[in-house]
Amino acid sequence: MPGQARAQAAIPMQEAHLEDSILRLAPELRSAACPPPAPGAPPLTDVWHATTGARVRVPGSGLHAALAWQGYFLLLLSDAGAAQGRLHLQMVTRDLRPVDSATLVMPGAWQAPGPLVLSHPDNIVFCFPAGGPVWRVSLFPAFRLRLPRLSEPAIVQRQTAWHRHFGVARID
Repeated sequence: MPGQARAQAAIPMQEAHLEDSILRLAPELRSAACPPPAPGAPPLTDVWHATTGARVRVPGSGLHAALAWQGYFLLLLSDAGAAQGRLHLQMVTRDLRPVDSATLVMPGAWQAPGPLVLSHPDNIVFCFPAGGPVWRVSLFPAFRLRLPRLSEPAIVQRQTAWHRHFGVARID
């Protein structure tokens, strides 16, 4: 009708929340060291979601960082008592089911990595306080074909598999 303002069409909303699509720190995850299951057994850490109560037990003696990205969490844990330094990278779903993991084995890797540089949209760059190489973790929105033992440096340990949800590379 002439003289009347037209109502503006509503902008369609997407189901995914903006914070699910960007790489961010995940303060909603909590952790506590577990008692060793047996003498000499590798350390384990319980990680849980503060609001949903979902839990997972993962390798490592301490959670250094939890990052959220596209419905997944990437956990960075270390073994404080390991003779050779170990940094465990564990990717889990929103309900804390493990989907991919890797362990970086090198001197100094038991220390908290830092600083973590969140390079949007899907990369984390870090080094260790004691020095050494700079590392990049690239997150993949879907599993990618990766050649076992050839796609990453030799000090990155993984179970043999053809598909990965993240890659680890030395970039210095």
